[in-house]
Amino acid sequence: MKKFTFRLQTVLDHALQVEDDCLRELARLQHLRYLKAEEVARAHDAYRVMRGAIRERQLGLIDADALRRCYLHLDALQHTIAAREAERQTLDTEIAAQMQQVLEARQKRQALEKLRAKQWDAYRLASERADLQQMEDVMLPRHNARLAAARHAREAVTP
Repeated sequence: MKKFTFRLQTVLDHALQVEDDCLRELARLQHLRYLKAEEVARAHDAYRVMRGAIRERQLGLIDADALRRCYLHLDALQHTIAAREAERQTLDTEIAAQMQQVLEARQKRQALEKLRAKQWDAYRLASERADLQQMEDVMLPRHNARLAAARHAREAVTP
């Protein structure tokens, strides 16, 4: 019997490649989201430190110019935080879309693998039937010959 070949193997290989590419892109987006979250956390920390510094300055002698610079820095930090949060939300949306693509690619690959498994089972069954047929072709004539010889021997002994 000929060797098993899955006609759609190239399609399955392509589906595996697409799924791997989708997973890599998802990992890249999740890494970017992690970096944005870290930037937001650092900006929040800097904002808290600056607010504490302003409170301390307000308790002592007030330098209006330094206080104005501190408030400008706080405003800049707030804008940075808002921008990074917006970027993180955009990345969250992209991650959700990418996860959907990964899911679709995985479903396509699994469907192809199920088809391959069904074809393999059909091939294996056909192969087993062919082997059985070959065995019958060899053994059945021998068995029939033995039965005929035994019958002939019985008939020869019986008067």
